[in-house]
Amino acid sequence: MIKLQKSTFNEIEHIFVSSCNRRYFSNNFEKKYRNCAQCEFYEIINYNLIVGGLILHDYDEYSNRIMFTIAISEEQQNKGIGKMTMKRILDYIFKDRKIRRIYIEVYETNERAIKLYEEFGFIKEGRLRKHTYKNGDYIDLFIMGLLKEEYMRKFYTGR
Repeated sequence: MIKLQKSTFNEIEHIFVSSCNRRYFSNNFEKKYRNCAQCEFYEIINYNLIVGGLILHDYDEYSNRIMFTIAISEEQQNKGIGKMTMKRILDYIFKDRKIRRIYIEVYETNERAIKLYEEFGFIKEGRLRKHTYKNGDYIDLFIMGLLKEEYMRKFYTGR
């Protein structure tokens, strides 16, 4: 049973550090999120074990959109946790928060994540070519988005 529990950057930092190299984390991720006043941090908990972290950020109240970043600890991957977490967070965003649009950035090399997002209806909306230096190479970054009506139609009306 997946549960999202409000947290702080410090409490979920180790999950994100393990999902990328330390240098990348320090130069990019940490600078963006450590002191982010508008970010919402969550621990992803499965049967009382912290298995991942999630950050809601870049909320634009006027346009009613939000972005999220997610990491599942390496030893907890391939267990369906990502899929259960996606359902939980998308229901929260679209049904409880009544947000109109959600989007995410994902590396082209993260094929499992791209497949998961597409299963939930996310569409590749953009590609930033050779955008990020990771593991000795420059890689592309996809921007993927999902609209509330697309999600509700797919998961709640059956059309």
